[in-house]
This record gives sequence, C-alpha cells and structure tokens, in this order.
Amino acid sequence: MHRRGLLALVMAASFAGALGAGACSSFDSAPEVAPTLPEASLEGSTADADAPDGAAGDAAPSRCEISTASTAKPRVDCLGPGSVVDVNVSPLHCGRCGHDCLDAPCVGGLCSPQVVHSPGASVVGDVTATAVFYTSGGDVQRSSVDGPNIVDVVARTASPGYFMRTFVREDDRLFVVTSNSNVNEYGVVPSIASGDSGITPLLTTTGGGLAADTHGLYFVSYASVFSVNKSTGAQATVQTNVEADEVRGLAGRDDEVYWTLVRAAPDGGTVEHLLFVRRADGTVVERARDIGLPGGLALDAMYVYWADTTTSSIMRALRAGTTAPAVVARWPGTDRYVKALLVAGATVYWTVSVDSQGGADVTLYEAPTCAAGGSVVVTSHPAGEFNAGLFANTTHLYYGGLSGVHRVAR
Repeated sequence: MHRRGLLALVMAASFAGALGAGACSSFDSAPEVAPTLPEASLEGSTADADAPDGAAGDAAPSRCEISTASTAKPRVDCLGPGSVVDVNVSPLHCGRCGHDCLDAPCVGGLCSPQVVHSPGASVVGDVTATAVFYTSGGDVQRSSVDGPNIVDVVARTASPGYFMRTFVREDDRLFVVTSNSNVNEYGVVPSIASGDSGITPLLTTTGGGLAADTHGLYFVSYASVFSVNKSTGAQATVQTNVEADEVRGLAGRDDEVYWTLVRAAPDGGTVEHLLFVRRADGTVVERARDIGLPGGLALDAMYVYWADTTTSSIMRALRAGTTAPAVVARWPGTDRYVKALLVAGATVYWTVSVDSQGGADVTLYEAPTCAAGGSVVVTSHPAGEFNAGLFANTTHLYYGGLSGVHRVAR
C-alpha cells in the first residue's frame, strides 16, 4: 500500500533551509506534559497514523537531494548509482524519489488529479477506505473511491428546490446543512432517504461550518456557537457573540470542539483573534489569543491546527495545557484565503487562493507536522474546481469541484 513517507518531502526552495537533512525537530518551547498517545501520533514518529490498528507504516522512501539553485527539477538518482530518474515525468517518482502517482500521470513533477465521479458541483463530506460521500444537488451520494461511477443516493432533501450544502457523517447518520439554512439528520441506508429523523431544523450560517464531538453537533448562527444533542435534538448555547464578530472555523474530535473567533473591540478599534475550546466537562476556555487572522481548523489526537493568513503560516497548539502556538509550515506568495485544512497521519494539507468566492485558482499544499519549515505543492486547480471539503484515506486526497469529485495521490 502506497503511503507518503515523511522523509520523502522535499521542501519548497524558498524554505529549504528550515529543516535539517531529514530531521524532525520539536518546536513547542517549554514542552508540556502531553497525554499518552499511540506511537503513530507522537511528534517525530515516522509511523503512519492512518495504518490499521496493529499494522506498521511502510518504511519512508529516501529523500531526494534536489538542488535548490534552480526551479527546474533535475534528473535524480532514485534507483541506485548510475540509474537516474526524471522526477518531472516519472509516475513512480513524481517530484521526488518514491512518490507514486498511483496510475495517474506525472506532469511537471506533480501527480495529476483525476475526476473519479462526475455528478456536477460537489462537496466531499467524508471518505473511507472504500467509499466517498459527497453532495450532488439535493442529494448526498456514496460511491466507490476508485470508480466506476456507481452511485448510491443515501440522503435527499425533503425541501424541493434546495440543495445539500455540507454535512458531517457518523457511521449510519448524516447531519446535513441545506441551502435553506436548516440542519437535518438523515439515515445512511442503501436506498434513498428523505426528510429529517428527529433533529429540529435549525437556523445556521455556512461560514462557520458544522462539527461534531461525542457530546453533540455544533453549528454557528449569527456568530454565536450552538450545540444540539444528537439523541434528543435539544439545543443549547455554547458561546454568545455579537453580529460584528465572526467564527472563522469549527472542528470537533473526541470529546472537544474548537472554534476560532474574530472579535470586534467594543470601541470599534483593535480586533482580537482568538481560539476557544469546549472541554469535556462543558466549560468554554480561551485556548489562545493573537493567533493572526485565522483560516481553516483541524484536530489530531494531540494538537489543534489553523492557518494564520496574515503571515502565510500553518500554526498549531497542544490541545492539553497552555503552551503558546508554534509554526508548522509556511507557504510562498501572497494568497491569503484558506478554503480547507486537513491533518492526515503525519502530514498537514491545506488549500490557498487569492479569492474567497472561488473565482481564482486554488493551490493544494502539504507539509510534515513534525517540524517548522516550508511546504510543497500537491496540485493546483482553476477557479471553481475546489470546494471546501478535503478528506483522505491511506492513498489519496479527495475533494469536490464544479466537475465532480477529484482525487490525487498522497
């Protein structure tokens, strides 16, 4: 099974000096006592956190020593002395040694994305080892991760003329935001399902997204954060904010939910950028402040990640304790809008665009989570061909666009 080796990453030329030769360094000063975690999730581990329980990650390919003096990728020695490979076009060593495009072409040192399902404008909401779930008009559909285009409609909006905007899947349950700003629950069954199943439709905004933890479902309405009990449908207020505020990201995992907030000062002056968490005991805690203008939000077992769009940086902070945030990676250029952020195994992925409305090209980047440094481009898409929603299994990244569901090798 193909997996991206952490040491195989070749950092962008403008940040090439940020990492030692293949080393992963700790970058949280004054380390806190962290919770005990599986080895695959520990900082600096080379095991693949996506591997099944009890399965060891594949050994990382050797790092390509590509010259930073030229933007052109040279022919490099990937197969032993005297056997060079052109990493610009090799589908087995695309961009660097050992990077397999998995049957996709390698063009200019990047694996080409493939449209695996083409139902039209789509937002991917979840991916498993065998199935991808995505929106298509008024439906949520499920199809094979590899194609062909065999479609199973698992949910359909009960309101004609409206479409599925985004959703959270938990086993056989879907929590969906529709275009009339309702949150409904649908059952995932092998045939078409319609209507809600007990969760009262709720007014929500689309900017803050939808998230779930073990306690409930979370959504944003007029910059305030609300929760819904997934069993009873009972609604509660988590945090009340004024309309001038903006929740920029919302993410849940285990028994915690996080959100970033841009808060307008009462005097109309200084704007605060804050990170909050609702802990397992129900208390709301300000985890960090002065976090830069945030974009995107993601969690793994130990850290919370976000983009600081003022400094073109991916940041993270320990979920436990009070250690100050630190830089994970940076991207080049001046594009500032982050549409998606994902942590999968020991890699963080994110998209960047100059335009918040989807009217500009989108670039997908990646970087290792274990050290502060640069980033490498995974792929890029023209305007409209990336919608918010980025998911991964052990082999590919999946996302939606105007022409359907895309995937690209990790």
